[in-house]
Amino acid sequence: MLSQEIRKPESLNEIAGEQGAARGNNDRKSPFRLLRPGRNVIAEDQPVFEWQPVEGASNFEVQIADSRGREVASSGRLPASVTQWSPATPLKRGVIYSWAVSAIVSGQTITSPAPTAPEMKFKILESSKMHQLEQLKRRSFSHLALGVFYAREGMLAEAEHEFQVLVNDNPDSQIAANLLRTVQSWR
Repeated sequence: MLSQEIRKPESLNEIAGEQGAARGNNDRKSPFRLLRPGRNVIAEDQPVFEWQPVEGASNFEVQIADSRGREVASSGRLPASVTQWSPATPLKRGVIYSWAVSAIVSGQTITSPAPTAPEMKFKILESSKMHQLEQLKRRSFSHLALGVFYAREGMLAEAEHEFQVLVNDNPDSQIAANLLRTVQSWR
C-alpha cells in the first residue's frame, strides 16, 4: 500500500481473449455480443451466461469448453426469447473456460464469438481463494481490503466497485483514486 500500486494478476493475461492462430487472423467482428462472464475471474461456479438478442433467431445454444477445448457443458436448444442461461451443475473451480453461443437465423447457424474473433474466456476463483474471500467478508468491512483482494485475484468488477466506494467515502485520498484508476486500466 505504501507504493500506492497494485500489480495486474497473471490470470487476466491468461483470459484476455487474445486471438490464437487456430482462430484465424482476419475479420475480428462477431455477429452479436456475449455480455458476461468474460475476461475476468468470477466467484460463481454456476455463472449466468448472458448475450445480446439476435433479430430473427429461432433459438440459441450455449457451449462451454475447458482450456483444452473440451466441451464441459451445453445448454441444449434455448428459445429465441432467452438471452441468458446457467449450467445445472457447478463448473470446476480454478479452471479457465471459454464459451460461445450459436443462434439459428433463417436456417443458418451464426456463432459468437466468430472463428476469427478472440475467445470469450473467464476463470472461476479457486476453492482456497473462495474460502479466503468468505473469511474476509465475515471478519472485515473494509472496502480497501476487499478491493485489494478482488484486484489481486482478477475480479475486476468487484475490485472497481470496492475502490469506487472507497473513493466516494474518502474523496481526498490519492491512494484510493490511484487504486481505482489502476483497476480500470486493466479492462
